[in-house]
Amino acid sequence: MVVLIGDVFAVDGAQLLHCPSVEPWDTRLLAKSSAKEEYNIDETKLDALVEHPAPVILATRGDTVVNMYLTPQERKKLRRRKRQEREREKQDKIRMGLLPPPPPKCKLSNLMRVLGDVAVADPSKTEKRVREQMAARLEGHENRNQERKLTKEEKTKKTINKWRLKQQNTCSVAVFRVRSLANKRHLFKVDTNARQFHVTGVCVIAPPPLWNVVVFEGSHRSIKRLRALMERRIKWKDAEGGNDAHTKGQPDESEEEAEEGDTQPDECCLCWLVRCQPFR
Repeated sequence: MVVLIGDVFAVDGAQLLHCPSVEPWDTRLLAKSSAKEEYNIDETKLDALVEHPAPVILATRGDTVVNMYLTPQERKKLRRRKRQEREREKQDKIRMGLLPPPPPKCKLSNLMRVLGDVAVADPSKTEKRVREQMAARLEGHENRNQERKLTKEEKTKKTINKWRLKQQNTCSVAVFRVRSLANKRHLFKVDTNARQFHVTGVCVIAPPPLWNVVVFEGSHRSIKRLRALMERRIKWKDAEGGNDAHTKGQPDESEEEAEEGDTQPDECCLCWLVRCQPFR
């Protein structure tokens, strides 16, 4: 049974809720009155204005442009279409006299069709001239390729940009636990690959029987390769050591193909993988 006693609701003698006669936000609109139950609205407090909440400015990055990716067939078709348009513009300029017509492209296969009577009159001289033109075209082609070829510094910069974490990308962090890092070859492989893939992290080496912890943080692409290295490519069950001839060399550990083999959860396992950067 619910009973209202003054401003308090009571259910079977227990007080549950206090119900004020006037809400706090309404007291500003009421005029002061001597009567207890008489409420008069103070009209001077009212106006024709509408109160709007303060606008909240969201920290947005603006309109994100979604890149459009084409299939290999579409890229090939687009490239062919652009090449046809450039050739059509070139032919139009030649017809209008803005560009000189190109010389006939002579080859040994079309020698008689292009030159005609000239080739019949002096075939040896004509063949020599055609071979010189072919050699000049080949030399020009090789020179253009050489101009587009990247220098050693540009190749190094391109490789670094390929693996280094970019600002717009999310940092990926992977934590591995390894039973033993006593083999120096394993340490060399982990360190070399971490440098080649431009990742940061830490390696905590603990005495047995404790586990060792290896932390990598970098781009998602680099973490994916390092995960293949830790779980498949390195044979953790190999005999301990590392003073053999293989350790002194510089093996190419950045190859993309992972060696075939079963995973080794007992020796090395992935404990944690997340796309954030907890270490600053």
